[in-house]
Amino acid sequence: MPGGSSAAWERGTARVLHNGRPVGVAFLIPGRLLLTCAHVISSIAGLPDGRPLPARFPVTVDFPLLPGHPEAAATVHFSVPVAADNSGDVAVLRLTGEAPAGAVAMRILEADDLAGHRWRAFGFPRYPEPVGGRDAGVWTRGTVEGREGTGWWQLTCDEGAGFPLAGGFSGAPVWDEEYRGVIGVVVAVEGDQRRRTGYALTVESLAREWPQLRSRLLDDSPFRELLPFTEHDSAVFHGRAGETRRLLELLGEQQVPILPVLGASGVGKSSLTGAGLLAHVDHGSHLTARLPHGLRLTAEELLAWALASAGDADTRKADWHDRWSALARRLGDEHGLRTALEQTLARHDGRTRLLLVLDQFETLLADAPETARKLDAMLGVLTTRRADGSRPAQAVVVSRIDFLPQIEQLPNLRTAWETTHVVVPPMTRDQLREAVTRPLEGHAGIRFADGLVEQLLHDTPRGAAALPMLEYTLSQLWARQERGFLTATAYQELGGVEGALVGNAERTLWEWADGSEHEALERIFIQLVRPAERLDAGEHGPDMPRVADRTQFSEHDWSLIHRLASTRLVVVTRRPNGLDTAELAHQALVESWPRLQGWVERNRDFRSWQEEIRRTVRAWQERGRPQELTLGRHRIDEAKRWLGARAAEVSPEETEFVQASIQAQHRIARWRRFILTGFAFLAVLVLLASGLAALNARTSDQQRDMAATQRLTSQSRREANTDPALAARLALAAQHIHPTADTRALLLSTLTAPLRATLTGHTSPVSSVAVSPDGNTLATGSRDRTVRLWDVRTHRLRATLTGHSRSVGSVAFSPDGKTLATGGEDRTVRLWDVRTHRRLATLTGSASPVVFSPDGKTLATGGDQGRVRLWDVRTRRPLATLAAHGRSSVPRAVFSPDGRTLVTGGSLDRTVRLWDVRTHRQMATLKGHTGGVQSMAFSPDGRTLATGASDSTVEVWDVRTRRSQATLTGHTG
Repeated sequence: MPGGSSAAWERGTARVLHNGRPVGVAFLIPGRLLLTCAHVISSIAGLPDGRPLPARFPVTVDFPLLPGHPEAAATVHFSVPVAADNSGDVAVLRLTGEAPAGAVAMRILEADDLAGHRWRAFGFPRYPEPVGGRDAGVWTRGTVEGREGTGWWQLTCDEGAGFPLAGGFSGAPVWDEEYRGVIGVVVAVEGDQRRRTGYALTVESLAREWPQLRSRLLDDSPFRELLPFTEHDSAVFHGRAGETRRLLELLGEQQVPILPVLGASGVGKSSLTGAGLLAHVDHGSHLTARLPHGLRLTAEELLAWALASAGDADTRKADWHDRWSALARRLGDEHGLRTALEQTLARHDGRTRLLLVLDQFETLLADAPETARKLDAMLGVLTTRRADGSRPAQAVVVSRIDFLPQIEQLPNLRTAWETTHVVVPPMTRDQLREAVTRPLEGHAGIRFADGLVEQLLHDTPRGAAALPMLEYTLSQLWARQERGFLTATAYQELGGVEGALVGNAERTLWEWADGSEHEALERIFIQLVRPAERLDAGEHGPDMPRVADRTQFSEHDWSLIHRLASTRLVVVTRRPNGLDTAELAHQALVESWPRLQGWVERNRDFRSWQEEIRRTVRAWQERGRPQELTLGRHRIDEAKRWLGARAAEVSPEETEFVQASIQAQHRIARWRRFILTGFAFLAVLVLLASGLAALNARTSDQQRDMAATQRLTSQSRREANTDPALAARLALAAQHIHPTADTRALLLSTLTAPLRATLTGHTSPVSSVAVSPDGNTLATGSRDRTVRLWDVRTHRLRATLTGHSRSVGSVAFSPDGKTLATGGEDRTVRLWDVRTHRRLATLTGSASPVVFSPDGKTLATGGDQGRVRLWDVRTRRPLATLAAHGRSSVPRAVFSPDGRTLVTGGSLDRTVRLWDVRTHRQMATLKGHTGGVQSMAFSPDGRTLATGASDSTVEVWDVRTRRSQATLTGHTG
C-alpha cells in the first residue's frame, strides 16, 4: 500500500466490471464523473477499439477499497476512440446517482518534466498461470522515465515490485508520490512483461481530447477571484497571521462583547473575519450566526434570521420560514431577546456562546440607519453577562471605515470601537508575497514561472483596492496555467494586475451577451451600484456596490441576472423567504471598470433620485406611512418626470409611494382651498366694515390725510437720489393715504428708477457674498477664482483679490470688519486686510465654509473628509480638528451668539453636531433630518436653533435639552 496516500486511492479507485469481473480501472473526478480508457469500455460493448462508443452506454463499477465494495451504475458521458496514431482512447463515465459514501474525487495535476519521479498504480491484471488474475486488485510502483514519441509517459516498474504493469491496469490513475496527485492514466503495457514497462496518457493529452477536463482541474484553485475567503478557506488564506491573532485575542482572552472590524473597501475585512477569525475560534463552545445583508427587513427580522440559521442550519426546510417569522415576533423586548438567545444555544448541545457576525454593516448604515440603531441596542442586550458572570453572546461587526462617524453615533458600537480600535491595514509587501506564493504549497507540481512573483508584487498598486485586483489576477493565471506553470505570457495577455479585472470583465460580458441584451445589461448593472450623494461644487463621494432584491427588476431582467451569475461578475443569493438578491462580486468592479463607471455616470441623476426615493419609502413604511413623510409638490413633479421617462425601472413599491404622495397633495390642496375660501369671506366682511367706517370719517380726516401726503411726497423727492428704495416706500405710503394724480406720478417715477445695482466683473457664477459689519463693503466670491470688494453706496469696485487656484466657495468678515476670510476649493483659506487689500495669511488643508466667532478670535473652516478646523485668528495657528461628519462635506457652520458653541451640519450624514469651542469636544448630535443639512441659525438669545435640510423640512431645536421642538413642513424642494 502506498504510504501516506493510500486514503486517496482507497476513496477514488473503481473497478470497471463485465459479468461481475473486472476488465479495467476507472477513477473518480469532480462532478460525479469517472475517467478511464475507451478501449476498456469497448471490450464490454464488444466493439473494436477504433469504433466510437454508444452514447449513454451503461457501465457497472464498484469501489473495492471502500467498505462493502459498493457498486454504482454509470453511463458513457464522453469518449474518444483509439486512433490510428494511438491518440485518443479516453472515456468519461457519469454516475447515474450519487457517489457511494466515502468516495472522494482524485486530484489531477498537469505537470512537465517528471523524469525520475516515483509513481504508484493500482489495478486488476491477469497474468499467465500460475499467477493468474488479481480481481481484488494489486499495487505496483516504479519511476517515470519521461515522455516517449507519442507524448505518453513511459513508466518503468521497480525490479522489487511484486506485480509489473499488465492489461488489467488500463484506465488506472498514475499517482505521483512527490506531487501527490494523478499525473496520467495507464493506457498500454509492453507485451513482454520482462521489460516491466507501461505507458500513460498525460493530463495534457487528456485535456486536449476532452477540453472540459481543464475546468475540472481548475475547480481546485487556491485563489478566490473576487469572492471573500470563508472559514472553509483557511488552508489557502495567508498573509494575515498577526491580524488573526489580534482578533482571536480580543474575542477569546479579553472576551470583548462587541468587536468592530473596520477597514477601507477592498482591504480584506470579510476574508480576515471568515478565514482568519471564524476558522480558528473554539467551535466546541462558539455557535456562529450570521446576519444576512442586503435584505430590506426590520431589525427583529434580521436578528431572527441569524438565530434561526445559526450553525449553518438548513434554511431550505419547509418549516424554516414559519419558524423565522414566529421568532421575529418574539424579539420586541429584552426578555424576548434573552429567551431566544438561550433557546438557540440549547438547540446546539455543548455550545455556550453565540458568535453573531454582522458583515458589510455599512449597507445598513447607509440604507436603514434606524434599523442599524435598533440592532446596536439589541447587541447591547445580547452581549450582557449572565447572572453567573458568563457572556452568552459576542458580536463581530465588519464595516468600511469611512462609516466611522455613523458608527460613533451608536452607543454600544462606539464603546466597543473605543475599546478595541481594530483597523485592517493594507497588506505589506511581505504579506502580499505570502498571499501570492503560499497557496501553491498545497499544490505540488504547480509553480510560478521564474520572475513572475516579483513582477506581480511590483505591478500591484499601493492601497486597499490592490488586494482584490491581485487575487483576481492570480485566479486568471491559475485558469491559464500550462503544464504546471503560471506563466509570464498569460500574465502579459491579461494586461497585468491592473488590467486583468477590467479586461476579463469586458471579454466575459460581451462574449456572453448578444446585441439585444446590451441595453438590459446597463439597466441591471446601474441597479447594483449606489451613486454617491453630491458634495460641494458638483463633486460626489465614492460610489458603492448595493444589494438589489428581486422586486426591483422585471422578470426578463431577473432571468438575465441568473444567467449573469455564470460570469462571476454578479453574485445571486437565494433566500428562503423568496427575497432573492443580486450584487456585484466586489467593490473593485466599481472602482476599476470604466464601462461600469460610464454607465453609472450616465444614469447618475436618475439613480440618485431613485435611491433618495427608496430611503424615503423605507422611513415612510417604518413610521406607519404618515402623510408628513410623503413627497411635496416639487418632488412629486420630479417623480412624475422620472416615471414618465423610466417607468420600467421603477419598482411597484416606489410607484405606490409616489401615488400616495399625489393623493396626499390633493387632500392638502382641497384643505387649502377651503381655508382660502373662508379667509376670502372674512376679508369681504372686513372690507365692508372698513368702507362704512371710512365713509363716516372721511370728512373729518380728509384734511389730515392731504397734509400727511404732502409731507411724504416732499420727503420722497428729497431721498430719490440718495436712497431710491426709501423714496419708493415713501411714495407708496403717500399714494396709499391719499391717492391723487401727483402721488401716482411720483410713485411711478420712483418705481421705474433703479432700486438696486447690478455689479459686473466676475467671469463665472458668484458662489458667496458677505456684507461688512458697518454695511459699507460687499465681498463676493466666484468660481472665477477671485474675490471682489465693492462700495455698497456707490456700487463701485474697490479691489480684486487673487490667489485661489480654484473656485471661491465662502467669504466672511470678522466682527470688527478689518479682516476678510475666503475659502476655496483649492483646500486653502486666505485672510485679507480689508483696508489695504493685502493677504495676511494662507491656512492650508481647509476650505468652505469660513465662519468667525462673535468675538473674532476664532475662525472655523471646513476640511477634508468632513472635518472642521478651528484656528486662532491672531496667531493663524490651528487650535483643533473636529472629526465632524466623516466622508460628508460640511456645507454650513455657525457659532452661538455667546461664542461658546459651534454647530456643524452634514450634507451626507444628515446630522447636526454641537461642539464646545473651548474644550473642542462634541456635546451632542441632533438627528431628525432625512436629507442633507443645508442651513442653520440661532435665535438672538442662543436658546433655539433652527436647521433646514434637503428633505424640505426645518427642525426647531431646544439647545439646552437638545430635543426637537417642532418640525416645519410645507416647502416643496
